[in-house]
Amino acid sequence: MADLVTAPVLELQAGDRVHERNDEWQPHPFSTDEIYIYTVESVERINEDSVLVGIVGGDIPSGINYGPQDTVRREMR
Repeated sequence: MADLVTAPVLELQAGDRVHERNDEWQPHPFSTDEIYIYTVESVERINEDSVLVGIVGGDIPSGINYGPQDTVRREMR
């Protein structure tokens, strides 16, 4: 398994790989595994309460909403 660091959502960069535990965040229907891993495509602050992290993969653009104070576990660069 990759070495992980905790990082603020707003510090994510395109190409970062994020690991989310399903017991903390329910990504269904994306994954039924214990850990959901996604690759960041973009990070956009929508407003003072919302950050949209675009994810790579699939034919339809997808994104995950976070708060600006949220942190994630990402692979070390």
